[in-house]
Amino acid sequence: MADHAIFGPAWQRQRGLLSPREQAALAGARVSVLGQGGVGGVAAELLVRAGVGRVSICDGDRFEASNLNRQVGATHDSLGRHKAEVMAERLRGINPELDLRVLPPVSDRASAERALAGAAAGVLAIDALAPSLRALRAARRLQVPLVEALALPVIQVRVFQPHGPDPEEGWPSQGQDLDQVDPERLAEAYTRLEAPRWRDGHGGAFTLEARAALAMAQGAAPPSLGPLVWMAGALAALETMKLIIGRGRLACYPGGAALDPAAWRLHFDG
Repeated sequence: MADHAIFGPAWQRQRGLLSPREQAALAGARVSVLGQGGVGGVAAELLVRAGVGRVSICDGDRFEASNLNRQVGATHDSLGRHKAEVMAERLRGINPELDLRVLPPVSDRASAERALAGAAAGVLAIDALAPSLRALRAARRLQVPLVEALALPVIQVRVFQPHGPDPEEGWPSQGQDLDQVDPERLAEAYTRLEAPRWRDGHGGAFTLEARAALAMAQGAAPPSLGPLVWMAGALAALETMKLIIGRGRLACYPGGAALDPAAWRLHFDG
């Protein structure tokens, strides 16, 4: 197939940055974006704009006024509407030929596997801890790498490879039915085991107050600044593209990348 047919009018400006083989790989790949809020909405939109031809999205929430500062689908016209529904319209408006699946939110094993079915890669952008663990478990079973990006405000980017270390290692939930695990024990494990992995731009520990980390693990909404959230979403999209085209260094868990935009410092431990 000729280069101009592979790139098409929408992606001509990507020639020279992506090869025809890489652009074709994006067009043929399915990406699951779990969560359509701040990071997930930005990642989904940028992946579609880059030419990813098959996308699955899910989110059980509705847009509210507090989303207006950072979520691409949040406008006064969309307040009260389901995020997945609004984002589906937005993504189809970018590419009417997009193969788009709008799926139920992750709530159990079956919904997690359905959300990731057929995916070459996924973006983990779910705020709640238990659904995130369900998605990570499903990704390991289905052999789907998951990209996570957090704006803390030092941005953290990690790729969970299905053959890599189990992110539940040492947790009270490992090997257990999540419905039977006390949510408070999960939140405590996240604060004790996972939050210490966050890094600042120098590679030192990023010291988010323990109380704030615990509140996040329990589902409390942390402070968010739109530019930082959009940067995190963009980095999640880029890391996902690297997985699909097989080019570049990945920020693989238990390492990762930490970007401090205020100080322009980047630490990478992939």
